[in-house]
Amino acid sequence: MKARDNPFRSECVDALAYRAPGFDWQALELRLAAAGGRGAIVGPEGHGKTTLLLDWVKRRRDEGAEVIFIKLATNQRRLTAPQRELLATTGFVFVDSAEQLGWLGRRELLRLTARASGLVVTTHRPGCLPTVFTCPSSPQLLDELVRELTGDDTDCASSWYRHRGNVRLALREFYDQNAAKGNA
Repeated sequence: MKARDNPFRSECVDALAYRAPGFDWQALELRLAAAGGRGAIVGPEGHGKTTLLLDWVKRRRDEGAEVIFIKLATNQRRLTAPQRELLATTGFVFVDSAEQLGWLGRRELLRLTARASGLVVTTHRPGCLPTVFTCPSSPQLLDELVRELTGDDTDCASSWYRHRGNVRLALREFYDQNAAKGNA
């Protein structure tokens, strides 16, 4: 199968909206407000934290809010100079992969965003900010995503368990399986 025909190619997977059982945007906004406008989305790798964060960024931008989005690199212990400049804002700040920051980096982030109207980070474990949402994963969620991508009802439980709930890895496996069909 050609990459452009693979239903699991990145442009299709990236277009999936965040979803989880019982998830509600209004409840999420209320939890953030209750946390003083500063909170964390928590969960293991491949559980949808980045997808939820990017959906939230889009929602805020669509509302006309000033939004800053920063994606931290693997093993990035401190903010870069351009990232620090971006954080001199009164807008809303979203930081993906905050677990990469070391202790000094987290302190710097909190200091630099003190004037921001809000701060939301993603991280693998609870930490420096109150948890406003914990991203769940389940075989049923993977089934639903695969059905949306392919139109087929597929039992994806074995892949979900094999990847320990990491939906991103399971979807990559399905991409590879589809790509191999074209090479057989």
